[in-house]
Amino acid sequence: MKKSKRKISCAKMVQSQGFGTRREIVKGVYEGRLRIKGERVENPNTLVELENLEFEWDKKLYHHQEKVLIVMHKKVGEECSHQPQHHTSVFERLPKHIVKRGVECIGRLDVETSGVLLFTDDGEYNHQVCSPKSKLPKTYHLRCEDPLEESISQLLLDGVELRKEKKVFKALSADLNSDGSLTLTISEGKYHQVRRMLGALGHKVNYLHRSHVGPWTCDGLKPGEYKEIPLGEWDESRK
Repeated sequence: MKKSKRKISCAKMVQSQGFGTRREIVKGVYEGRLRIKGERVENPNTLVELENLEFEWDKKLYHHQEKVLIVMHKKVGEECSHQPQHHTSVFERLPKHIVKRGVECIGRLDVETSGVLLFTDDGEYNHQVCSPKSKLPKTYHLRCEDPLEESISQLLLDGVELRKEKKVFKALSADLNSDGSLTLTISEGKYHQVRRMLGALGHKVNYLHRSHVGPWTCDGLKPGEYKEIPLGEWDESRK
């Protein structure tokens, strides 16, 4: 038997995309703000198929997305918080309807760290990425105030103890580059973990950039830019 395509009301569909409350959406539909296939939708209860659905809201074209995943090249000087204390928030860079969907950072980067930052409204995927059980590799490029010696790589591979932590934290890889920088890959994501690991070995990090989180990178994105990942591209990493 052929599986029937999922249908929901137009109002519920638009609301799920973050464009307002049910009441606001219903009002907007009656005001002519919604079009599907170029045709004005007059009844908010009209059923639509969600598969490959495109719609116009306020004359802008959108693709219906069950869940969203966003990759941002986070800038130094921005906070990963909806209520920043001393700096601007990374959420201010996202469209308002995306924020209203309830997207959250998958892990955080501190104010002085740049690089890959992920956002999603898929709680299960967020947990999967952040869970220690996932052992998802995260790669960083860093510099310290003082020169690093060749022995730093082996020390990080052997593992270091961190204050108030019960386990030893080992790097998956640690490569000292010819310019004195260090490329470090870890599988956990403890609070300030990279800075703390280098600090435990007597080094203060003064530059930190996260280049990869699993398969995701911010290559091609300028600081502050972001891109939405089509569902098909991240289905594999959700398994």
